[in-house]
Amino acid sequence: MEQAYSAALQSIPDKFGTDILFIGASGSRTDTKLSNLISASDKHHCRYVIDTLLYQPEARNFMMDRSYACDMAKKNLQKILHYKIIFCASDLTVLGIIDAIQSSGAKVKVNRDIFIVGYDNIENFFDKKIIPAFSTIDSNMDILGRKTAALILEQLTNNDSKPKNLSVPAAFILKNEECKCYVQMTPQTNNDNDHEKIKSMALELHENLYDVII
Repeated sequence: MEQAYSAALQSIPDKFGTDILFIGASGSRTDTKLSNLISASDKHHCRYVIDTLLYQPEARNFMMDRSYACDMAKKNLQKILHYKIIFCASDLTVLGIIDAIQSSGAKVKVNRDIFIVGYDNIENFFDKKIIPAFSTIDSNMDILGRKTAALILEQLTNNDSKPKNLSVPAAFILKNEECKCYVQMTPQTNNDNDHEKIKSMALELHENLYDVII
């Protein structure tokens, strides 16, 4: 997860500055994402300043994240719009924030005025694209699920099968023009030249990112 956040930080164009707002429903999963983002930032020589906006949802219901996030964002819109870089604990949280901005009448464009990153890559599970496009962290839970199922079958059919720890690395996905394709960016090195190459790729994509008023 930390590598995915590191790739996301490397892709942020300089025009958005260095102040980051992290938004999410309070809980252990959100805390894990925040700690990984902070750890990734620390390895960038603490270039980024991270503020947080955590909220307590009325109920633990993943499908209500968008509605809860929208209500929270309407109450904190002035603070949210102060930031040009926003990381969210889920894609549904991103959509809720976009809903709040849209209902306020603010002429803010994703990828032009704000760089926003979600988590979950929910487009991977639906047969439709989200507009406006926004980047996200893909935890690759579908791959982990298949690996888990295969391991269970192996253990059921093979008495000699030993317990295993399964893990799948998360990946940062920078979405480009009209959501037509995705660029998966997960650095495998700390080489400065490679970091600059990733940044150059991101800047080139941002010049052609889908431009929609939300």
